[in-house]
Parts: sequence; C-alpha cells; structure tokens
Amino acid sequence: MKERGKKAYEGDIIGWKVGWKGFGRSYGSTKPPKANIIDYIAFLFAFAGIVLSFAGLYMEMLFLFGILLLFISLFTELASLLIDRLKRRD
Repeated sequence: MKERGKKAYEGDIIGWKVGWKGFGRSYGSTKPPKANIIDYIAFLFAFAGIVLSFAGLYMEMLFLFGILLLFISLFTELASLLIDRLKRRD
C-alpha cells in the first residue's frame, strides 16, 4: 500500500512496488537479480522453443518440439530456484 503523502506514481502501481526490491535473487536489494549458468540455459531453451514453435506452424513436429523445449526451460528454471534455495539453507 502507498504511504501517506506519497504519490501513486512514485515507486508503486496500485500498491505494488516497482523495481527490483524483493524480486528474484537480489533478496531485497535495489540491484538486479544475479543470473547463474542454469538461468542462461533455461533462457536458451525458452528462446529455441519459441523460435521452433513459430517455425512449426508449417510443420507439426517442429511445433511439438518447440513446446517441449519451452517445458524443459520451465523445469530448468524451477530446478535453478530449488538449487538456490538449498544453497541458502546451508
């Protein structure tokens, strides 16, 4: 919620904070979250999946392979989050 005397366009949109604070792996800092190698691998899978699914509009097999790559990128990112959480626990 916005604080008393603070205008709505200064740092929040309808009560939601804007920016990196509390988002991703930055743990409340104002710096962008740090990406590790697993994040880049997930991004590459997602990018390849999107490209192949658009190319697959003409060939059904490419479309299905693109969707499969998108799911692989999702699970890769989930694995990255779990690994990060386990590292923080130690």
